[in-house]
Amino acid sequence: MIGLALVATMSVLGESAKASTDEVVGEQLAADIVISNSIGQPFSPGVAERAAETEGVATVVPYRYAPATIEGKEEAFGLAATDPEPFSEVVTLDAAEGDIEDFRDGTLLVEQDRAEEEGLSPGDTVTVTLPDRDQQLGVAAVFEPNPIVDTPYLVTLSALTDGGLRPQDNYVYVQLAEGADAGAVQDALEQEVADLPLVSVKDQTAFSEEIQGQIDQFLYMIYALLALAVVIAVLGIVNTLALSVIERTREVGLLRAIGMQRRQLRRMVRLESVAIAVLGAVLGVAMGVVFGVVLQRAIADEGLQVLSVPWVQLAVFVVVSALVGVLAAVLPARRAARLDVLRAISTE
Repeated sequence: MIGLALVATMSVLGESAKASTDEVVGEQLAADIVISNSIGQPFSPGVAERAAETEGVATVVPYRYAPATIEGKEEAFGLAATDPEPFSEVVTLDAAEGDIEDFRDGTLLVEQDRAEEEGLSPGDTVTVTLPDRDQQLGVAAVFEPNPIVDTPYLVTLSALTDGGLRPQDNYVYVQLAEGADAGAVQDALEQEVADLPLVSVKDQTAFSEEIQGQIDQFLYMIYALLALAVVIAVLGIVNTLALSVIERTREVGLLRAIGMQRRQLRRMVRLESVAIAVLGAVLGVAMGVVFGVVLQRAIADEGLQVLSVPWVQLAVFVVVSALVGVLAAVLPARRAARLDVLRAISTE
């Protein structure tokens, strides 16, 4: 029950994260193609330059991450940079305060939760410390949480270059010209990055699947750890049944004496094991769904806004639990069926 409660909780959160990813990419990312590194490392800005020269491409928007110290606090992954004007064409940002169109060189955008924590509002000044120098950037607007912009602060590309950071892109968002053949443009872009084996060119669907694949990898790690709890649970069922057979030795002998066959006795022990396993599985899955829904609602504002419960997967967990119950009963059932009837009846 405890093991499956944890598994079901993570399944609900994982499925909700994947559903949220689909919604975000579909509704808030207008880019037709995304260029990125498959292992998350930055790559040369020359990729964006070559993409801009590709026939059929209308807009190219580089997106970079950088470590920085903001208002005296180190932000290892809290700062991102992009080109303001074309960025608004490929990513939908909703303003909580101010106007996103005011975002330009010398300014920055602040995510709503961070703005509330730091007491920032449009017109305030933020000190951004980069390797070469400190910069005083004005807050252009406060934007609502958006999973595409997964950092609290968004600055312009010039802020990073003026701060002494070498230009390196983490993502390049590409928007096609009207009437362009998406397949042909994607093939052309793939040719442009052919000399960079870790850099990939993906459409929206493939980009969403890549993010979901990262979520699945995390879930598989969690499942592997929780499998140990399930193994312990199976041993617990085996131990419980073995003790049950020992404690009911006389009753087993009486049942055999009045005509119960060995296969019927084995079936009885198996059904008892299945009942234990399925009861624990149903209770665990029910608890896990409740916990998963509560957690999803609690962090909905952090980008997990879509609730999705993997009912089929949870049903498979229950069925597998029944099979586990059958396997757990093999040795106890065999021992019960091999008891000597007369010795069993005479047991005190």
